[in-house]
Amino acid sequence: MLLVLINRYALWIFAACFVGIVAALVMVVRFYREGKRAPFSFLRDAAMVRAQQAMYVVILLFLVAVGLAGVLALTGPPPTPVALGPTPAPSPTPVPTLMLPSATPTPPPPSPTPSPKPALEP
Repeated sequence: MLLVLINRYALWIFAACFVGIVAALVMVVRFYREGKRAPFSFLRDAAMVRAQQAMYVVILLFLVAVGLAGVLALTGPPPTPVALGPTPAPSPTPVPTLMLPSATPTPPPPSPTPSPKPALEP
């Protein structure tokens, strides 16, 4: 499962490592220059510590990318499912084209209601 995810998102992981390495290298150069131009030694030391920390990030991301490349090289491409025999063609499903009436019993019609007759007066 993990190898499938690594194979699927390897390009994105490499791209993220590359962007992170470039950004961290820019920070290393910036902190190094900042340390060289700092007027006090404690500022130079602080800038050099930040440059070292950014360099650790570069090394870490580089190792992640190399490790990912090693895993991809050792495992190879993901396996593709292979059919063992000829794949049967799907059989067409018959679709009715004409709806014929069905024989259903119907109840006899109701008898008519007798009409009211006027009552005879005595």
